[in-house]
Amino acid sequence: MAKRPRSFDFLTGLLLSGGLMAQHSVCALEPGGMRTNWGTRANEGTPDLLPDYEPSVGAVAKQVAPLCGHENSDPAKVAQVILRLAASDRLPAHLLTVSDAIQAEAARAAETSADERGEAAGGR
Repeated sequence: MAKRPRSFDFLTGLLLSGGLMAQHSVCALEPGGMRTNWGTRANEGTPDLLPDYEPSVGAVAKQVAPLCGHENSDPAKVAQVILRLAASDRLPAHLLTVSDAIQAEAARAAETSADERGEAAGGR
């Protein structure tokens, strides 16, 4: 049996213990990048980009290409979390399930905090 990432065990433990529970009927689940092969399949046989699209679409495609096949999230483990959520009477409003989603949220929160600190300093 493959070893589960610590973030999966931690969040599953919080979920099952009630640490993330609230009275919600909808849960926004963010599993991060999942190993589903969609990135590779979606890019098979794509035509060359027109030069006008290379700086935008081409740049994004180049950033995403190395990630395909190396995603952190395991679809089977995400399915386990979804089944546990479906059987639960109380749902978290928002649940991040793997390290890349957690890291992205932490970076967003840090950026927001830095912006807020800057506004507070400028507003004095």
